[in-house]
Amino acid sequence: MKKLPAPLLTWSFIALAAFVLFSLNFLVVLPALDEIKKTASLSELQLMLRAKEILEHFFEQEVSSVKQAAAGSNFSEISKNMEEAKKRDRNLKYLFVESFAGEKIIESAGTNVDFKSILPRKTRLEEFYKRGYEISGPVSLPDKETGFVISVPLESSSAILRAVVDFENFSEGFIKIGLGGSEITYLLSENGEALFIDKAARLESGLLLKGTKLAGEILARREIRGEEFESEIFFPGKKVLITSAMLSGFPWAVVIEAPSSEILAGRERVLIFAIFLTLAAIILLVLLIINSRNLLNTSKVLEEEKDHVAFIVNTLADGIIEYDSDFRISLMNPRAEEITGVKLKEAKGVDLKSSDLKKLNNLLKLIMFGDNKQRQFILEGVHEKSYLELATLSSTHLGKKSYIKVIHDVSRDLFLARVKSEFISVAAHQLRTPLAALKWTIKVLLEEEIGKLDPKQKEYLEKAYVSNERMIGLVSDLLDASKIEEGRFGYEFEEADFSVLAEDALAYFRDIAKKRSINLEIKFPQEKLEKFVFDPRRIKIVLFNLLDNAINYTLPGGHVTLEYKKEGLFLKVGLTDSGIGIPENQQGRVFTKFFRADNVIRIQTEGSGLGLFIAKNIVRRHGGDLVFSSKTGFGTRFEFRIPLKKEFIPEGEKPLQNFLESM
Repeated sequence: MKKLPAPLLTWSFIALAAFVLFSLNFLVVLPALDEIKKTASLSELQLMLRAKEILEHFFEQEVSSVKQAAAGSNFSEISKNMEEAKKRDRNLKYLFVESFAGEKIIESAGTNVDFKSILPRKTRLEEFYKRGYEISGPVSLPDKETGFVISVPLESSSAILRAVVDFENFSEGFIKIGLGGSEITYLLSENGEALFIDKAARLESGLLLKGTKLAGEILARREIRGEEFESEIFFPGKKVLITSAMLSGFPWAVVIEAPSSEILAGRERVLIFAIFLTLAAIILLVLLIINSRNLLNTSKVLEEEKDHVAFIVNTLADGIIEYDSDFRISLMNPRAEEITGVKLKEAKGVDLKSSDLKKLNNLLKLIMFGDNKQRQFILEGVHEKSYLELATLSSTHLGKKSYIKVIHDVSRDLFLARVKSEFISVAAHQLRTPLAALKWTIKVLLEEEIGKLDPKQKEYLEKAYVSNERMIGLVSDLLDASKIEEGRFGYEFEEADFSVLAEDALAYFRDIAKKRSINLEIKFPQEKLEKFVFDPRRIKIVLFNLLDNAINYTLPGGHVTLEYKKEGLFLKVGLTDSGIGIPENQQGRVFTKFFRADNVIRIQTEGSGLGLFIAKNIVRRHGGDLVFSSKTGFGTRFEFRIPLKKEFIPEGEKPLQNFLESM
């Protein structure tokens, strides 16, 4: 038998599903409508019983609290009990003792209110003493809240202790219990007044509250006393579900009112659902047919996009390798094949970890190397080495994680940088000898060893001497930078005293700072710094470069502070100035060769831009790091740390890393 095409099979299944849903509507859903109404009514009844239980418990607690306050042998003891009751029960708003004639005998602190106008009636003594308490209300409190009054006879005298209970705190606790959603819960007094408990419901203003006649009708039905009932009552064009019961031992009824449109909304929704479900199934079938046609068109477009992306990846100047967590390769572009010497067909899906081929082992080392940060990798080729910068990206597609290694070949850049560095080194070496000879000649002339000079001649020779010194300094910086890049700067680590080095640097720059009206100071550590192993000649270069920059780029009247202290296993050195600062958009290039900020050039035209590059590499060779923070117009702070333990000093220089960072 010939199989149906997949799309047609899908459509047939959907048509069958629509027929099944249509049948279920009449066999299952419609008979469930009556059951929905019964369930909703039962839910409201259970809600009312819970509210009844909570209210009865609340009233019993409040009556008990007031009785405790009234349990005293004299007015002094009762007064004390009243104050303790208020502290213990925050629902008790006011407490006072009055005679049967209505005259106040005792009142709690903060009462000072005449409650004669808000107490609705006098107590019936016979019933009052028999029951031991009476609840009346609702009453309106001076702060516009609603409450009720609990009256308790005093056994010690012919007087009554009255307590006004505030519903406010109880309402908050009542709401937290979770009673109601769209329901409105309140009490109904004997005279038909509605006392709301639900604070939000007061704003909603339920139907029962609006219609006092309706409230009276409910109270007139004697069958509600002591038993629960539910019925639908029409009022102002709306249908509400009323569930109520008398509170046991109290003269009030608890009433829960809910809009039928919300409580029984499921019945209408199920009916609508039953009618329209079949139509929805038919519409779905039509849409699927249309979407299937669109899907074919979309598939074609996606195929074209896929080809376009493949074209872009294959023409990239950088290599791209995609692999999974088991290091099985799924994609390599032509540039990656060219760099690694491995074809995609040779490596795709192969378990590189178990391969014996050397080139596949090299490929495995390459993709295992590095992390999400850019890293440098040296690939050993057949004839020469390739210097690579790697970046690793990750993505998750259809629950499967994959990784992409981006390979940038910097071999040519390194070659050009090396050629440039070698040229600078040769040129600097060639310049050093004539500059030294020129310096010696000018010095002989200035010292007038071969004849007297007039003032004008001496002035020009002094300027020539200063310019020659600057040229010698520039040549020295160029040679130092070249040696650092080539890994032959040379370090002599020995045990030395950093404090002496810091004081020498400060002494050298003190006169220079004074001439520029700059306050130069040093902050010594609280504890004495012992000698430790470092290269004093190289660290001196760091201090001199940092101090020279700080003084040159601080305006007259500013200050420069050098401080150092022991911090764990490191020496921390900080240099702070109040200078012109470094522009934020240029701070990323501070430690590169020949960098000078725009605002610096306007103030100090002289400078090689190599000082911080050299300082950074010297500190790093010691196993530390040089960092800074700066804000334009507010100064700059440089900090570097070097280890106090010889074991933390690296083995040797890293010319490749220096080359790449200098670029």
